[in-house]
Amino acid sequence: MMIGTESKAGDIHKYSSSAIKSVKIDKGVKRPVRITVNMKESVGFFQVEEVLLYKINSSPIKSYIELYAGVIGEKLKCYL
Repeated sequence: MMIGTESKAGDIHKYSSSAIKSVKIDKGVKRPVRITVNMKESVGFFQVEEVLLYKINSSPIKSYIELYAGVIGEKLKCYL
């Protein structure tokens, strides 16, 4: 039996990943690297908080990263 790879109705991963418009990596202000995630809808915060932030927090590079995310046209949220 194979595990299905198609998204199902209500699949948070499908909707949250499609909400991400852009990811920019620049020089940071307080730390060497700044990652900025811009999204079309707030459902994209799931990708930032449950996927990206989890990976950064479990990495030895965490202390070098500034992480910001937000819906386009709204104030960015600072995570790191």
